[in-house]
Amino acid sequence: MSEFASLIDALGGVRITIKQDLPIGGQRDDASDARDWLRASAEPQLLTGYQALWYARSRHGTSDYDRMLRQQEIQAAILKQMDPANVLNRFQQIASASKELVLTDVPSGMLSVYLDLAIKAKKLGIKNLALVPKNGFEPDAPDFGKIRGAVQTFIAKGKLS
Repeated sequence: MSEFASLIDALGGVRITIKQDLPIGGQRDDASDARDWLRASAEPQLLTGYQALWYARSRHGTSDYDRMLRQQEIQAAILKQMDPANVLNRFQQIASASKELVLTDVPSGMLSVYLDLAIKAKKLGIKNLALVPKNGFEPDAPDFGKIRGAVQTFIAKGKLS
């Protein structure tokens, strides 16, 4: 997980709007032993890698589905900041932070091809279909026909949900 935090730091942090207070550290249900807090704010906050990791993984007072949404927020923020100017400006830091996260045998001559592909893919945006209880899907008793139908409809419409 430290590699994730290092990558966020190499990008210069991530901007996230924190919707509810979340503790950093601690084991108690009341969070009285938290080392620090991520405080809710209507304005986006610049989080360090350490803070972003706690934001994405915190379980205190929230559900697994809330945590999944926060992880998706972090992913979207990372992609937003991965514009060519930021990547070029911070290339050495990103490369250094990524060496433990990514292993490749792609020849360096192909990097420009993959960079062009990444730029095109970024323009398409991220779409997701949340197969969670609040959307009528039960992980304890999955209705695979319903899931297949939802996925087919989602792909056909290209619709976010």
